[in-house]
Amino acid sequence: MIRKTLLLNGLLLVVACSSQQTAPTPQLNQHKIPAADTNLSNKTLLSYVRAYLLIGNIDKAQQNFNKLKNPEQSTDFALVQAELYAAKGNSVAAQQAFLMALDNKQFEPQLNQQLVSENLLDYFCVEKKWPALQGYGEAVIISPRSSTADDPSTPSAPTLQSNVLTQIGLCFFNAKRLDDARYWLEKLDNTQSHEPLVYLALAYLKVSQQKFSAAQELMTKYESTKVTIDAKTLWTAIEVYIALNQSDQVTKIGNHLYSLFPNNEYTRKYIILTKREQRRALALNQLRAAETAETKPQQTVPQVLKTTVQTTNKTNHSENTNTILLAPPRLHIMQKGETMYQLSKKYGVLVADLLQWNPSLKVDNIPLGTAINVSKQ
Repeated sequence: MIRKTLLLNGLLLVVACSSQQTAPTPQLNQHKIPAADTNLSNKTLLSYVRAYLLIGNIDKAQQNFNKLKNPEQSTDFALVQAELYAAKGNSVAAQQAFLMALDNKQFEPQLNQQLVSENLLDYFCVEKKWPALQGYGEAVIISPRSSTADDPSTPSAPTLQSNVLTQIGLCFFNAKRLDDARYWLEKLDNTQSHEPLVYLALAYLKVSQQKFSAAQELMTKYESTKVTIDAKTLWTAIEVYIALNQSDQVTKIGNHLYSLFPNNEYTRKYIILTKREQRRALALNQLRAAETAETKPQQTVPQVLKTTVQTTNKTNHSENTNTILLAPPRLHIMQKGETMYQLSKKYGVLVADLLQWNPSLKVDNIPLGTAINVSKQ
């Protein structure tokens, strides 16, 4: 009886289920998820690379760099690759990547969007990769970046040029590549304000060209704008003031150098310079004293030269002797075989005086035809 009841209930359940309308199976959306934009993805990855480089995580930077898709389509690719090589210390590969970016036809518009890292330029400077620095400088001059209203924090074209030319010019100046330094620093707009080191470097370059008035103007600007100093800067200022014959400034800056940086190499240079000048002054004094003792008093410092002219009186055939006083000559043109000692005897002066009146002379190397002061100015 129980079996029949269970069988009957099962049959009824089957009939009831089969009579219900089956609900339609929902269809999955067959549309594909749009792929991320390649350029946007690359920009994001490159920003990650730069961010990791800033914090010094080179491994993470390399991992994100390796994820780039179609990197040749990105104008940032070669620049970031140069930064990555630089972080790894591969200066040759860094310069090659950077020069490739400069040669890229898409690089000029790129200058309108972002700046090359100052750290990368500093790296090229330290590694003496001059073609990279010169190439970027020329690119900035030829295609200056226009200011954008969208990002007012970015520097304008004149500011970008000034910053780049200053960084490149001072790099060459510190490396003692003076011709290159002059080329870049003299491209700066002299109607604009610049950092103090620019004025100092330009003053140094001017005195090397014997343009002393221009150098003095630049030193005035340097003194009025300087805010920080270091030993090398002080020594450079000393060199300029020596060329300008401003001994008071040399002594003042030398005292600062000695007190602030007592064990610095530039302080040692100043000490050597001071001792050399002291020995030179002592030698001149000794030479002057020795020559004074050997020379007769009336011949020590003659004020006039005497010449005798004889005139004949035709009436009584007598001779009158007249003495004419002539001013001593101020200049003597050096002839072959002449020495400073011979000149001192010829004009009745001391060798020490000749050296004092002609401070630029080198006693053992006086070219023929040199004009020499033989009397006090």
